[in-house]
Amino acid sequence: MPDDEKTVVDDKISAAGIEKDDNGRRKKRTASQSTNQSDRPTRLRTIVDQTAPKIKPRKEPPNETVSKTYDLAIECKEQVLLRFGEISMTGSEVEQSFKGGEDACHLINGPIKCIKKDALDHSRIFISPVKKDDQDIKGKIKLALPKAPTELSNKRGGVKFPHRYIFLPVFLSDECIVICFQLKNAHQISVVCSKDVFNSNGRVFLSLGDNLDKAIEECGYNKIGISSVKPSHVPLSNEPNESVFSVMFFLYKFQGKIDGELSRCSERDREWLSEFIRVYNGVLLEYLISHEENTASSSLPTEISVLIKRSSR
Repeated sequence: MPDDEKTVVDDKISAAGIEKDDNGRRKKRTASQSTNQSDRPTRLRTIVDQTAPKIKPRKEPPNETVSKTYDLAIECKEQVLLRFGEISMTGSEVEQSFKGGEDACHLINGPIKCIKKDALDHSRIFISPVKKDDQDIKGKIKLALPKAPTELSNKRGGVKFPHRYIFLPVFLSDECIVICFQLKNAHQISVVCSKDVFNSNGRVFLSLGDNLDKAIEECGYNKIGISSVKPSHVPLSNEPNESVFSVMFFLYKFQGKIDGELSRCSERDREWLSEFIRVYNGVLLEYLISHEENTASSSLPTEISVLIKRSSR
């Protein structure tokens, strides 16, 4: 059996309360074992490669290039560097946003627009950032969802929601998080945040799942029931002032599973992690500045334009 199929089968075995003996035979758990199993932390399921989102391949520029681009961009205090639709950001605003400033939600909208443009399939939906105490979160979610085709609305069995992932950035009081709802096969709610935020906001995550369930139904699709799923913790954010980076990095790198550089982002070595964040702040900013969705790219300072053109060769 191929490894990816085996992973799915093992997940189903685990969910059914069945484990294997030393000879690989399946055996039923006892009642006490089943009870103890529910007390364990929820693990992040492995997503097989066939379900990974498809996106245009992109070769990241050398570290020296992105570092110079970032430094030059931050020096342009009053120069507009990013413009996505109605959102414009100067070098000063970009610098503050990376640290969680007032314009951080505008900065996060940047990679959302770029990733949507680069997508080669329709497996993902991105919702614009919301605040925990927003009064109409369900309405904002509905704005990002496609309506079910009217010709299928009366179809026997209803209309299944066609997308696999929904990403929802959320601003809490002092931290930005992102919730990834996996809506096909093994339903899952993955929350990218610090440990303290994850432990103290369980009801918030379930409420957001409930709003998503209702929004999907009101758009004409079958009920999914994601609000009944126990959230899983993705520990990519260690400090509040690093949370905006963590959200953007997750959106930029996530390809269906937590591995590689995403898994290393929870590194406890502060010196290593600080350097990692410094480098990838430059990578993310270079990605946004050089992207075709950025309509401010035609009026960038000459030095930045030269660097970007050189790295794109």
